[in-house]
Amino acid sequence: MIPAIIKKGYKLECNINNLINIFEQMKNDGWDVSKDLKWGYFFFDKNRENLIKLFELIKDRNYTVESLHQNDSDYWVLYISKIETHTPESLHNRNMAMNELAEFLNVELYDGWEVEPI
Repeated sequence: MIPAIIKKGYKLECNINNLINIFEQMKNDGWDVSKDLKWGYFFFDKNRENLIKLFELIKDRNYTVESLHQNDSDYWVLYISKIETHTPESLHNRNMAMNELAEFLNVELYDGWEVEPI
């Protein structure tokens, strides 16, 4: 897996209206979004060390490394997760914070999130 666009300065587009719609769809599909779920976050970089530095900075906030691997396009992919409860607003804020963290550490891309039941 590789995002369609990776270029310096690219950020995940943070759109609260999209998140509101996604949360509504999750509820309609039977998800209880008022409870803890496993939220995963993806980062891409050509330099493995940048991703390690990113995790080192946030590891004390109860994140878990799910995987750190090199994909077929020679990008390193860091997939971290955290068990927590989100609202559209809190996930929006988390996406903005992850964009800022990636930029601060010169990580090429924060590619977004996924969610699964616990």
